[in-house]
Order: sequence, then structure tokens, then C-alpha cells
Amino acid sequence: MLVNEQLAGKTVASAFGDITFNEKGEAVEIKSEVEKALAHVQGFTLVEEKPEPKKEAPAKKSAPKKAAPKADKEEK
Repeated sequence: MLVNEQLAGKTVASAFGDITFNEKGEAVEIKSEVEKALAHVQGFTLVEEKPEPKKEAPAKKSAPKKAAPKADKEEK
């Protein structure tokens, strides 16, 4: 993600076309090639996005096992 806090909320013309920055100064809908090309320009920072950890699907609960039929106690 390309960030320039001075350009927050603005759209700038570049050799790569118009680049729009959100209120946080983050470039919106920009290709990674463009991010890398502009990262060395003064005022721009390239922030690597950390992928969100994938949540594992909850373990499926097995069907409750049926209890073995209880033998009737013989009365003596």
C-alpha cells in the first residue's frame, strides 16, 4: 500500500495516471507495479500489507454416539 499523508483526500496526476488518496493518505486502487515505482519518491512510503490470518473452520462435531443397549438386570 502506497501512503503519502500530505496527499490525504486528494487526487494527483502522474505518469501512471490519476492516483486517488483516501483520508488516511493511502493510495486507492493502485497496481503493485506503480506502488513500487513511486515508493522511492520523497514523501511516499510503501507499507507491506500483512495478510489476515485465515480462520480455521470450526471442527465438525461428530454425531453423538448411541449408547450400547443396556441389558436388563435379571431379578433373582
